[in-house]
Amino acid sequence: MCLSARGHERPPLGGGPPRWRLCRSLVAWRVAGCFITSSTWEREPSKRWAHFFDGVLSETEHFVRFFSASTGGDVVPRGAERPWIFHFDPLEYIGETVLGGHTIIGPKRHYLSIFFTSADAACDGKNKSQWTFEETSQALPGHVYVEDGTLETRRDAFVNYHFSVICMAGAAPASLLPQAVVDAVGFGCHPLVPTAYHERLQRVFFHLPDAVQPFIRMHPLILETYLDDMYNNPEKNDAMYYKQTFLFLMMDLFRYRYRQDRSLRLKSFACALCHQRAGADARDEAVSVDTDEALSAAHIITAFCLMSRRSGHALREAIRKTWAQRLGPGSTLRFFVGRQAEGGAVAGAGLVDWDAEDLVTLDAPESYEAVTLKAMSMLHWAREHFPRLRYLIRADDDVYLRPAPLLRQLHRRPPVGYLWGNFDSGSTVVRDETHPHYNSEEQLPIRDHPMFGDIFPPYVRGHLWAMSHDLLTHVADWWAEQLDALGEAVSLELAKRLPHPDDPALGVAIAQLVDRGLLSVAVDDRDLNHFALNPSCNATYLNIHNRTWVVHHVTPQAMECFWSIDEQFDPLELPDLCACSMEVVEEKSGNEDDDDFDYPRHRFNE
Repeated sequence: MCLSARGHERPPLGGGPPRWRLCRSLVAWRVAGCFITSSTWEREPSKRWAHFFDGVLSETEHFVRFFSASTGGDVVPRGAERPWIFHFDPLEYIGETVLGGHTIIGPKRHYLSIFFTSADAACDGKNKSQWTFEETSQALPGHVYVEDGTLETRRDAFVNYHFSVICMAGAAPASLLPQAVVDAVGFGCHPLVPTAYHERLQRVFFHLPDAVQPFIRMHPLILETYLDDMYNNPEKNDAMYYKQTFLFLMMDLFRYRYRQDRSLRLKSFACALCHQRAGADARDEAVSVDTDEALSAAHIITAFCLMSRRSGHALREAIRKTWAQRLGPGSTLRFFVGRQAEGGAVAGAGLVDWDAEDLVTLDAPESYEAVTLKAMSMLHWAREHFPRLRYLIRADDDVYLRPAPLLRQLHRRPPVGYLWGNFDSGSTVVRDETHPHYNSEEQLPIRDHPMFGDIFPPYVRGHLWAMSHDLLTHVADWWAEQLDALGEAVSLELAKRLPHPDDPALGVAIAQLVDRGLLSVAVDDRDLNHFALNPSCNATYLNIHNRTWVVHHVTPQAMECFWSIDEQFDPLELPDLCACSMEVVEEKSGNEDDDDFDYPRHRFNE
């Protein structure tokens, strides 16, 4: 698909008279044709249409890395305006999953299949020999498959098997994520892949390497015996539980990203990027606007929306004096508080900083019981007041943030269907009425996961996350639907009918939108080690280290201490903050049988 460049009249690729219009017109009319795909680009290598387009959607890493964005660079003629190139992965998730009304995976009939991604692919075998399709078919007759481009073949290769060795052409495929890996996970089959390829998987999802098994060499018959023992030996239960846990997680994340029809996803992607182009045009035009209000709204690309309490003025003031100084151009920050009590309150009552320009009072009770109401009202407010946003960043007011590296990273991501943060993928729903996180069955019906029981869908923890504008729009529309369906005023009574608290409530909203086919969500969980859950350098899990961007549970004093270090350095530098480290008491599960935390710490704490 193609997107017209500002000030240019482009020749149509198929010949005939020019018929292009500006992107904002295409968006308004819902007409396809905003971006050109890299397949079209590659068919016309000598003409290089780049200088006629604002953007290119690339399905391969030839132009841009997996799930990234960049300017055109050297592929654009010198002196021409460079288009943006956005990665678009045209994969599909057509598997059997465990929740959301889809088919539950049936019992497995066999332990092992071998899948070749092409007729000339091979696997390293015993004594460094190569196992080809023909040789493997003789060793394991009836359980060897070769990619022929059909879903039926991939289904047969995975749906009845516990494990599948995926043999690739060369040490690793040209595509970072082959369809075969997505389908293996979708059909509940543990993939085994070459080590050289396995090392790249963390570029897709943080825990994908935990769901996929690497191998250096393999012999089909020996491997089948090994896997049989792994599945049936009680001493291997922990290892299998570990693998099953992350296999189920990947099923959810692949479904979120690829369940939506590929052509619909491409159209949605292009139209959302056109919205971004139209927003850029509007920001350019607003330079001549006289009113500060119109100028400000038109130029805001990123909105930092911080959930705060009416009594939290000390934290708000600490943020204003510290990291809020480094938001950069095109960004703004707002603090959101609720009304003082049911029935409303006098403006500013109980607020020391009631007249601050960055403080917004929402029409929602200031109560933890109503935190979902407050959070959803905040998202609705942001959507209405910042229509040209590219990203919304939500945070708690006890977070210390280094904005520059996060903003730089977001600039290099396609701003479509994007959700970044620290994710929880197996949180149990609390059904105890005395617990502050209680959910009734009306708030959230019981979700009977076959392995984990009654759990929330995956959600991003609320201390800090980032969301693209199109996803914000979908969530705000979902919120409007809930209000219409429940037919109640925003009150504590309404809060008792909604999922609680707001972090998993957002996860429920997104899961429902995905299940309805309205949304494709690229969950970006790859930066888990940029989060510190406590202002401590000696914590066991997610402590402060030399790559930390986000620190949670920070006092005003600790925030000012961190800033006294950071303000001496360039915003993109990450100096050591351990001079301000606090001693924290880590929570224990209370179960004496639980082992000490033994997850590979280097993946979190370096």
